Amino acid sequence: TPAGESVLVDSGWQRDDARDAKRILEAARQAGLKRIDHLLTTHFHRDHFGGLGELARLIPIARFYDHGRMTELAEDRQNFPKLNEAYLAASKGQSQALRPGQEIRLKRATGSGPLRLQVVASNAEALQRAGPDNPECKDAQLQKDDPTDNARSLGFVLSFGKFRFLD
Repeated sequence: TPAGESVLVDSGWQRDDARDAKRILEAARQAGLKRIDHLLTTHFHRDHFGGLGELARLIPIARFYDHGRMTELAEDRQNFPKLNEAYLAASKGQSQALRPGQEIRLKRATGSGPLRLQVVASNAEALQRAGPDNPECKDAQLQKDDPTDNARSLGFVLSFGKFRFLD
């Protein structure tokens, strides 16, 4: 951020060679970072949070956010328990479950424009839409409900001045 805070979304795969964790560390070093201030775990599939244990051994992580802790993951009974242990160890059990409408407070640099990170979806809930229907979507077919953790993912809007990033 303009005030020097770091925000990381997801920690990648767990791999024997710690590839994703090392790539994140290298990007952090290139940005002059000594720690990750805010880690958002969108959901608990291993390609999104599997690398956390490795990453936490390489660089300090100050705050952990997610859609709410889980004790099991039906679609990944084999890997989830070990990866969940690593998440709990790295976060010291202190992750914050975010809800739609909440904001993660980011420091504002003197003289910079407004900076905002607002949660728009979490744990299968979303902010209610505002505005007119999109005419391009009038014939869109709704998809069946997703029973996996994908449907519980964190979604957020990061805005800085006129810039908007939706994830």
